[in-house]
Amino acid sequence: MEREILVEIGPLKEYEGIKSEAGENYGFKFISNGKANTLKIKVHIEKSIAGAANTAQIYLWNLSRETREALNTPGLSVNIYTRVNDGEYVLAFFGGLSGSFTERIGSDLRTRLMCWSAASNLYQEAISISYTKDVPVKNVVTEIAQKIPGIVVDPLMIKIDGKVGEKGISEFGSIPYILDSLARQYGFSWSVLDGVFKAFPDGRGENTSFLLTASNGLIKVSPRFSGITQVQVGVDIYSKYIEGINPYQNVRIESDVHPEKMNGEYLVHTLDADLCPKEEEGGWNMHISFFFREGDNG
Repeated sequence: MEREILVEIGPLKEYEGIKSEAGENYGFKFISNGKANTLKIKVHIEKSIAGAANTAQIYLWNLSRETREALNTPGLSVNIYTRVNDGEYVLAFFGGLSGSFTERIGSDLRTRLMCWSAASNLYQEAISISYTKDVPVKNVVTEIAQKIPGIVVDPLMIKIDGKVGEKGISEFGSIPYILDSLARQYGFSWSVLDGVFKAFPDGRGENTSFLLTASNGLIKVSPRFSGITQVQVGVDIYSKYIEGINPYQNVRIESDVHPEKMNGEYLVHTLDADLCPKEEEGGWNMHISFFFREGDNG
């Protein structure tokens, strides 16, 4: 299997909300596909349904001094694409560059880029909202999301039920603070994933499902335990990286090991991926976590 990473950086700012098409001239373009004539690139991506910013770390080996200095400009937009076997480029991360630093490792120089999805846009200013009773909560959340610069707000990705209660809503603070307050009150989760705002009722997500089996990359699935009494709080899934899987989507597990306990469909709560075409062992893997809601029996 041939694997490729394409990293595009700037010159656009993340808050402008403009994505390039993969392969366009986009300021800096770095490609790694495992061949000797391409850079070594390693990417670690973390995504979650939690309201905190999603992150990516990009490691680039042996860049020129001029390139390293140019990449010290924070706020530049960052696109990370993956491609397998000369297929289409698939967006794996969209966000902004928050900083970089370079260190020497043996005879090599390794530059680390820290990237955040919508982080600066979410926290840049405080807002004030006020709504009377019976206003649909979906409308409230949609209007708040539209105040975040540079993101896509798709009504199909905001599926929240309920209406504002008798006392109404009056809040002042950062957008994450207000959204988290509403999420606790009305039972939903929200996130900004690759420039798109998403909000779903607790325990629900998109109407998409990916099948994971040993034949298409499933490595193992195991229960997640917590506390002194080791109560099961969720499920951990390890597999080869599958393009297109994101939080709020579902994965269906079909494993030959303990099928009566582990097989089933799980909502992706968190996902982290480690990608490096030049590493054979562990160079194209992902880890998915699913957590039981309070009151579930597992």
